Parts: sequence; structure tokens; C-alpha cells
Amino acid sequence: QQYVIKSKIVSSDLNYKEYLQLKMIKTKSEKHQKSTLEITLSEFIKGIQTAITKYEMIPIISMVIGNNKRKIFGSNYSIDLLLPVKIKDEWIAICYRYDVNQTRWIPFQILFDQYDIINKAILYSPKFDANKLSFFKNTICKIVLKRETLKSKPSKSNQP
Repeated sequence: QQYVIKSKIVSSDLNYKEYLQLKMIKTKSEKHQKSTLEITLSEFIKGIQTAITKYEMIPIISMVIGNNKRKIFGSNYSIDLLLPVKIKDEWIAICYRYDVNQTRWIPFQILFDQYDIINKAILYSPKFDANKLSFFKNTICKIVLKRETLKSKPSKSNQP
């Protein structure tokens, strides 16, 4: 089933705009965390594409907040999938939620806190092995995605 989901994420013609608009979730333990990572959108997408081939997606339980509330089993929770992604030397987790209207998995937030991720995974499956995420370390609490600017070639009329 993971293979099918991953292939749909890859083959869904990654909507880059969706990744530019991801919500970044900070927890209380990250208040004093150090820095912001600035990367290009292509570096970010390359990290996702590499992660899809290397890492297992982690099912989690997330609270649904705000106007996007979906009632699942009579409560405001959703079963989502996390993809651990390494960009430069920092680990983040991109959270995907299934959108029944678009019939596809949509990226909707980035998580940074290892303990938050472990707790959400344990809510989904109390047998989740927290040691599976021992590699997940970072020193950031925010990512700034920069769009690349295309460098135009000098026209022949500008050459002497």
C-alpha cells in the first residue's frame, strides 16, 4: 500500500505551489530553536523525491483544526502520512492528507519536532517503535522556500 501511495505522490505532477504554501508546525519545545533554513524549491522537491525512494511513510493521527474540520469516527481527527525528508543536514517531515474531493494525497504541513512526530505515530499505533526515528534531528524551526529565477541568455543584439 505504501508503494501505491508514494507512486501517486510522485506521479501527481507535483504541484509546486502546494509545497510553497505548507504550514509549518512548531511545538513549545521549539520556541528557542536556532534557525531558519533557506533553500530553493528545486532543492526541496529533490529532497522529497529522494525520500520517497528511501524512507517509509509513517501513519499518524492529527487533530483537524479550523474550517477544514472533517468528522472521522465522530471526532476531529485525521489519519495522515508523514514522509521524513533530509534537506542539507536537516530532517523535516512532510505531512500528507488524503483529500476525498481531489482523490489524492495532498501535502499540507511540515513537522520539525521528533517527539511530536513520535507521539502522533503512537496515537495511530501504540506499538510504534520510537527508535525508528532516532535519526530524525534538526536545528531549524522554519524553512523558507525560494523560487529560482531564470537567468536570461544575452540576446545577439547586445553583443558587439
